[in-house]
Amino acid sequence: MIHRAELVDELARDLPADTAHYGFDVRAVHDTGTHVEVAFTNGHRNVADLVIGANGIHSKIRSLLGDPSPPRYAG
Repeated sequence: MIHRAELVDELARDLPADTAHYGFDVRAVHDTGTHVEVAFTNGHRNVADLVIGANGIHSKIRSLLGDPSPPRYAG
């Protein structure tokens, strides 16, 4: 388990520039089986091998990927 802020710091430090996007609201996520397509509410779109939704307990990514369970605080 890792604190969300620590994960975001690690991602920002280790990923190439323009890989991580912060402050974007996700509208849709589509897993094609070979890559993931992400559409944002501001019109921006990305194609990636992997999507990490490090946006806390109310993650929209989780629900968009089909997890219907309610959020649960893990401590």
